[in-house]
Amino acid sequence: MSYIKQPSELNATTATQILQEYFNDTSIDVVSLLEEKKQDNTNDSFNSDLSWWTISFKQQGKSDQTISVVVKVSRKDFIHRNLSVIAKPFSKEAFWFHLAYPELVKTFPEISTISPICYYSYANYLDYMIDRKRFFEKYCCLLCWPCVLPKEKGILILKNLTQGDKPMKLLDKTRLFNYNQTKVALETLARFHGVWLKWLHLAKTQKDFAKTFKPEHAEKCCIMMKDVMFSGILKTCTKIVTSLLRNENISEVIIQKWITYGETHMIQNLIDGIDSKSEKYRSKILTMCHGDAWSNNMFFNEDESYATLIDYQMMSFYHPALDIWYMLSVSTDREFRKVHLRNLLRDYFKVFMSYAKDAAVEMVFEEFEAEVNIRRDVMLSLGLTIMPNVLSPFEVDFEGWRSISKLNKKREREIGGAPKPDDHPMIREIRRRVLQIVLEAEEIGFI
Repeated sequence: MSYIKQPSELNATTATQILQEYFNDTSIDVVSLLEEKKQDNTNDSFNSDLSWWTISFKQQGKSDQTISVVVKVSRKDFIHRNLSVIAKPFSKEAFWFHLAYPELVKTFPEISTISPICYYSYANYLDYMIDRKRFFEKYCCLLCWPCVLPKEKGILILKNLTQGDKPMKLLDKTRLFNYNQTKVALETLARFHGVWLKWLHLAKTQKDFAKTFKPEHAEKCCIMMKDVMFSGILKTCTKIVTSLLRNENISEVIIQKWITYGETHMIQNLIDGIDSKSEKYRSKILTMCHGDAWSNNMFFNEDESYATLIDYQMMSFYHPALDIWYMLSVSTDREFRKVHLRNLLRDYFKVFMSYAKDAAVEMVFEEFEAEVNIRRDVMLSLGLTIMPNVLSPFEVDFEGWRSISKLNKKREREIGGAPKPDDHPMIREIRRRVLQIVLEAEEIGFI
């Protein structure tokens, strides 16, 4: 039931209704709720505005309780108001919390820690996404959608993972993962990918297996308008990285290899690789991907033995290599990957195949490794654009119709600009990591 559609409607009465439904207990009565703080961290959440609340309530037969929650709402700046009509990020996340996770965890209780508790979710496009008629997809240019369709609105009320009996922690996004942290992150993604792969197989082969939603619902809901999204993101990537290579006095041979790759192969290879429909990239392990698997979307428990994924707004059906390279591009560097990549892929493969074998998938590690390595385009495209944005010490401004242009100029200045003595240390580190990704690809003959 839709009790609220925006934060201004959250009060003691609506909070009581939400908690009564979540706990299935009409004796619950909220006595107070307090907004403690709003999001203020640089470039931590691009699609949402966050605020932190405490809710105190009474419950028959129990002592008074207080919970800490995160209220997540769709952003209202110019760029997100328009792009959300195309990508519908809140509808994807509402689909995960409202339908997908409750269904999956019934069959696979071991994933109970993979996702935070969601007390409430609402997205105005959720029903449309599941039962979309695709009129606009078929007959209208994407640029027309924001002019014709209502803006996406959504709100989620989630458990604050840093509070409670077993508080979790968010690692410093600017620091590289160690081996154990990378292993845990990849094994968490392997479980997410594997559970989806197995569930989809069972739902398609066993009558009445799927209860609350069907495989086709997930496929309709989690579509990425990749041609538009990727081309927009990657448009200036080649030019900016070329400037960096020249500033670092890299040989002209390598620079020309990069330019040829960036201008003629990068975007199409990326799309073909994660879609996996062409003969070169054909795969039997396409599954649901998280889509935004970087360090700030992973909370670790105290001893870092497991991780919880947050922010499911980019979920899409692709090859698992999308999440693998995406995570590695932000949280590891060239030296680390050179020493540990193969063993980490083995760690991932072991967990993933524990589910995939029950989805009629037969695959040896070397075959899996080859499928991942041939999709390194994810690191060379999305990695080279996303990583500098999320790690930048300077805020990204999304307000106004020129926001994309301002973002590109910001990236040109921070990555492709001439080095200066007073450059921020993190800008120097971003340049180092970007440079390493390109040189690593050239070293192994990928470009």
